[in-house]
Order: sequence, then C-alpha cells, then structure tokens
Amino acid sequence: MSLKEQVTQDLKAAMRAKDTIALDAIRAIRGEILKMEKGGIEGEVTDELIIKSLKTLIKERVELADTARKAERPDIFEEQDSVVAVLKTYLPEALSSDELAAIVEAAVVQVGAETMKDMGKVMGSCKKAVQQSGKDADNRELSELIKKRLS
Repeated sequence: MSLKEQVTQDLKAAMRAKDTIALDAIRAIRGEILKMEKGGIEGEVTDELIIKSLKTLIKERVELADTARKAERPDIFEEQDSVVAVLKTYLPEALSSDELAAIVEAAVVQVGAETMKDMGKVMGSCKKAVQQSGKDADNRELSELIKKRLS
C-alpha cells in the first residue's frame, strides 16, 4: 500500500474516531499531497516526495512548538508535539547508529576521503546509500559521524 493510500485510510479512521490531533496531522499531509498533485509535478506523487514533504512539515511543527515553549504557551506546544508524533509515524524506520557508522565508513573508503574538504563528497555518497536502504536517517547525526571520521 502506498503512503498516499495509507494517509487516506487513516484520515477516514481519524474522522470516525473524532481524534482532532490525528486529524490535524493527517490533513496537513493530505494537503501537501494535493498541493503536489495540483502543482504540476510530472507523473505520480511518489512515497519519496511525500516523505520529503513530511520532513518539512515535521520541521515546521517542531519550530512552532519551540516558539510556543519560549512564549510559555503550553496549550500550543503540547498540541504541536502530539501532531509531530503522529506525523513521525509515517516516516520510514530510522537507521541505527551502527548502520549509519557502517554507511559512513563505506562512503569514506569509496570516495577516498581523507580530510574535511571531502565532507561534501562523503555526505552525497551517504545520502544515496541511505536512500537505497529504504530507511531514514537524521542528517545532523550523519554529518556528525562524518566529521568525527574525517577529523
């Protein structure tokens, strides 16, 4: 089942359950999918495009929650934290630290990297490997692992 179909089914289930938090999160995803479909994307909206958009949504909601925390608005940040939790359920399984370290090591050897000047090449190679694995990785963690390895 595609991610788009899963979102549609979950939207119906959340409506029946009258789960306002899940509805907010799923409607945001559905809105992004509709925007991509009507925005002139060539071909079908793929799971990869949806996941990319989902990561952006999560980042926006986390920033909103942080702003609400600073403004001492618990009603807003608690809701946004809940929405982020629902959004994260649609992301693929994350790679473990050991798996990431193995990918970084393989990329360093493949690219022949020796100094921090080669970080961009290693990062590009790592991103391709992560994408091929079908799993997800935190770019910050990946960047830190590369920096440790190259320094």
